[in-house]
Parts: sequence; C-alpha cells; structure tokens
Amino acid sequence: MFKEQLKKEQPRVYQVLENALLNDRLAHAYMFVGDQNTPKKETAMLLAQSLVCESEGFADETCDTCKRIMHHNYADFIYLDGTTTSIKKEDVIKLKEEFAKTNLESIGMKIYIIDHAENATPSALNSLLTFLEEPTSPVMAILLVEHPDQLLDTIKSRCQMIHFHKQKENVVFNKLQTEVDRYDAYLLSHMQVDLAKVIEIEESDEYQHARYLFEHVVKKISNRDRDVNVLIQQGFAKGKRDVRLVAKYVFEMLISLGKDRLMQQTTTIETYDQLLASIDETLATKFMVVCNKMKDKNRKGVNTALLMDEFLYEMEV
Repeated sequence: MFKEQLKKEQPRVYQVLENALLNDRLAHAYMFVGDQNTPKKETAMLLAQSLVCESEGFADETCDTCKRIMHHNYADFIYLDGTTTSIKKEDVIKLKEEFAKTNLESIGMKIYIIDHAENATPSALNSLLTFLEEPTSPVMAILLVEHPDQLLDTIKSRCQMIHFHKQKENVVFNKLQTEVDRYDAYLLSHMQVDLAKVIEIEESDEYQHARYLFEHVVKKISNRDRDVNVLIQQGFAKGKRDVRLVAKYVFEMLISLGKDRLMQQTTTIETYDQLLASIDETLATKFMVVCNKMKDKNRKGVNTALLMDEFLYEMEV
C-alpha cells in the first residue's frame, strides 16, 4: 500500500498528516512542495481518500470509496491537471460552481487537487485566491507545486506547506532498473520526471529523441564540430514532438553528465562512460552552468529554437 511506502520514504510528511488526521487538526488548504519525482500526487490522493474513508487515520486504500477517489469517480472530488496545459480562470470558476452545489456524497466533504498549481494563469490564481479566502465549508484544497516562488504570496500564506525531500539518485536508480534498461534507468534517475510514468516516458518519442540529441551534442561539442548547429536546428524543428519537453530532457541529461565528470563518477554503463571520458572539467562546468540557466528559461511561451540557439552561443560553439 502507498501509505507504507510514504512512511518509509517521506517519514516527516507521513507523521504530519497522520497526526492531523488522528487529532482532527487538518488545515483547510495544503501545499505539497517538491521535485517532480517526489510522491506529491500519490500523497494528495491518499489524503483525499483518508478524508472520506471510514478507517481511522490514513485510508485503508482498498474500500469502494477509496477506489472511487483513485479513479476520479467520487462526485465531491475534483482534480485539475496543470502538468501539460495551463489552468485557466474558467477552470477555477467551474470548480467554484461545482462546489457551490449541494453535496452529492453522504460524507459531506468536498476535495480538490490542483496539480502543478504554478502553471495557472494570473487570472486563475486570483480567482483561486478568493476561493481559498472564502471556501465553501467543508472544503479541502491540496495544491501540488514544484516552484512555489511562481505563486502569489497570498496563496502560499493560506496553505499549510509540506515539503517533500528529494529521493537519493542511487535509490531511484535501483528502483528503475527493474522497469527499464540500465542506461535509461541511470539517465531517468537523475532527471525530474514522474516516476509513476517512467515506462511511458522512456518509450515516448520525446525522451528517445532527447537521448539521441544528448549523445550527439556531447560528441560534436567535445570535438568542436560546427555541425552541432545543424543538429540543433534539425533536432528542434517544429513537428509532432513537444520540443519544449525534448529540451528539458536534454538539459537535464547534460547537467547530470557535467556533474558526474566533475565528481569523477563512473557507471559501468559503456555508452554513458564513453561520453564522460570525452569531456574535460571545463566543458563539464559549462554544461552545468549553461544548462541550468537554459532549463530555468524553458517555460511555456518561450521559442525553443531560439532558446537552443542561445544555448549554443553560451557554450561558445
């Protein structure tokens, strides 16, 4: 069961929520903060289940009500997903309208989860703020956030913030080896990806294309091959792929490679170790500094082709 995993991997989060559930001291709004590979969403679903399950403390996770929450079939539960598209004001207005109606479930508790709440538009955030200030009782809000600095201070002040610590990369690597190839497991364990969707990500065209570009960019830059410009232009040409996601993966792979080179890390993964051997400490440092800068700029609305041109300029290629 997930609650046992939570207790083992995030003991502080487990203790805070368990105490609140057992002592009936729940906040009306929570903000779960942590990297993408932390179990924020799973914990939010567990908390939602626990609010309506008949079990004391954390939910049993097996009853019909728990299953309905998990499958988003519980009438007084709404999940807004901002992972791939921004949350608009209309989404929040619809949420308010639904929660203004009479409860459809016998428990009488309404719950909403907003995943990647920082991806909401300014007007949506302002609308959400008024809902947090004047909730329809009883309502529980759970906001899942990677970058809390992108949210209004007034929203953060109305939520109890719970921070999830990042899992150690070697622990994640060991887990992923049972799911995918060792090379992919190593790359993915160093990236901010949704571990629950790791197989889907590994098989995606965006990830596979990013891995190809990563390997060839490293080889061409280390050999001072000017053809890297053509590679980048073709690799990030508009098409069916989400090039912003491709860029995210490439930047994170390059950052990990740079870090491993500076730490003199080897992996016994032939392809990766060959890439490590091909770069010196100066290039490794550049990868870390430049790619971290580019990753911060790689947001919705940014022209990815221009961003990659800036990447090459910063790398002095």
